[in-house]
Amino acid sequence: MKTKFMNVFLVPMLLLLSAVSFNSCSDDDDDAPVVSNIIGTWVTDEIEGYTVEFKSDNTGIEKQTVQGTTFLSSFEYIYNPTESTVTIIGSDGTMGLENGKYRAEVGVNKMTFGGLTFTRK
Repeated sequence: MKTKFMNVFLVPMLLLLSAVSFNSCSDDDDDAPVVSNIIGTWVTDEIEGYTVEFKSDNTGIEKQTVQGTTFLSSFEYIYNPTESTVTIIGSDGTMGLENGKYRAEVGVNKMTFGGLTFTRK
């Protein structure tokens, strides 16, 4: 009777328990970078009144308001989260962004881009 109990119940339970324990979470899940969306309006405290807006149609607007006067400049961009880069194309060059590739570390509410630190507005 004991042998039948072990063969029918205990052995399958031990096999199931060992399978579950080997299928646990791996420790490399925390090493994956968080890829966040660049789309939105970003503001920096490093340049007075300066914001950058990245739109979903791959266009953007630089905006700076100084002493009540607002300056605008439009651009097109390509965001590559794998390389952590933003390539600016079609900038009119009237403000800070010029055509070229910029390093962009984008988090949920924080971004470093073009040597500046931004927060999501």
